[in-house]
Amino acid sequence: MKKAILILTFATAVCSFTSCDNKLNTYMQMNASNTGNINTVTNYESTQNTVETESTSHKKDNTSYEDIAFDLVERYYKMMPEFMLRFSSYIDQDDTVTFKLDTPYDNYRTESVPFGHISGKGLEFNSIDDILNYRKTVYSERYASDTFNYECVDISDKYKDGDYINDADVETQGSLYSTQCIMYKGKMYVSMKPFNGGWIGHMKPNEPIIITDVTDTSFRAYYPSIYGSFGEVSSVGCDIVDFIIDQYCGDWRIDNLEPQSYSLYVEKMEELSVPDTIKDTDDLSANDYTEARQRILEEIEQYKDDTPAEPKFTTGVSNGNTYTSEYAGFRLVAPENAEFLDQANLYTEYMMPTRFMYEEEKTYYLTAKKDASVSYYDPYGNISVWFYNIKERYPLTENMSAESFIQREFRNDHGKGDLEEINGPDAVNICGQEYLRISSVDSSIAYSYYVRKIDDEYIVVINARGSAVDDIESRFEPIC
Repeated sequence: MKKAILILTFATAVCSFTSCDNKLNTYMQMNASNTGNINTVTNYESTQNTVETESTSHKKDNTSYEDIAFDLVERYYKMMPEFMLRFSSYIDQDDTVTFKLDTPYDNYRTESVPFGHISGKGLEFNSIDDILNYRKTVYSERYASDTFNYECVDISDKYKDGDYINDADVETQGSLYSTQCIMYKGKMYVSMKPFNGGWIGHMKPNEPIIITDVTDTSFRAYYPSIYGSFGEVSSVGCDIVDFIIDQYCGDWRIDNLEPQSYSLYVEKMEELSVPDTIKDTDDLSANDYTEARQRILEEIEQYKDDTPAEPKFTTGVSNGNTYTSEYAGFRLVAPENAEFLDQANLYTEYMMPTRFMYEEEKTYYLTAKKDASVSYYDPYGNISVWFYNIKERYPLTENMSAESFIQREFRNDHGKGDLEEINGPDAVNICGQEYLRISSVDSSIAYSYYVRKIDDEYIVVINARGSAVDDIESRFEPIC
């Protein structure tokens, strides 16, 4: 079994972040003569075979589009943990500075937070623009800017390494403790404070990358996306990726990437008559991938219901600072400077704990689905939305109520003791629906939970933490 791309494995050689990758210039020249809007299927390990799905007057070899997709999407997935973990692999350990900062929600405690200068393995960042330009080596200028949320705070030279800094003395969107970058004595430093998150890994595709909608300056790819590590597949999906010739540098860039279910890839294969070919890669053998894919296909088939008698659970949609659940009947709007996780990162956050579970524990855990997650720009502010399948979770309990669910989840299962130790449950009205609200304080951090039984199958739980507790109820909007 071959080793997969790991959470802390980064590219050791990167292109300059002030110009385009020269390799892709040849792709632009090769593709300049390919016009029209044909649908083409190619395999990234083959430079010879091209399957056309529409009759054309002359053969159009679009293998290079598939190469472009493979190169940029794999670089995209290598870049994701770099930003998530604040470029820890590139920090110069001999060029760091530490300040004592107030921790949110506890005005009586300070913490020493280290910041490091990024200068290693081919990267050196001295401004937010440098980080944004690095992002533009993979993203289009528009996509890079729209999905970029780094902040840099100026620190006066009057402070010395080790000094205490009061938040009132600096201008920042949130707390200095939560800021990613600071500018100090003419250099930019990135926070080295441990990040509460992880990366489940991404492996190269074993199946063909499907190319469609080709023009002189754009095309689309249906990219079989494999999550996992050490050759173990956690999930298989399909990324819909749009590519354009970006005016910023005149070269190919990703203009949008939308993770979707693997079923979409299967549908596209059937629509375009793509041969079902699976090959070995450096990350994963064909046999191992075939077994994992079969499991995913069985799961897809299991949840198919062509003629539902009543509304069935459907995944909500996260877009920027807004999450919408048609199934639960509400829209949740976070602050403007916060952004809900996309499907790929949400899946990573949801599945990460299962790597350390026994099979029975994992089965029980997966009866609940994490449908949305957003973190504020402080270390504890967070909102998450969960849907619990009560028939699967508690098969021996008929017609479980929200009250009974609270008894099970917040007393017995979570070791909270008697319910009297928790404030509530209190009935509250949100978007015309009654929820049971319970609240608690743990280590000076406030928590609020909102529980509602939607139907005989699902209970929704909205969990607010830290600063998100303050105005959570005002952030709901009904769906008419």
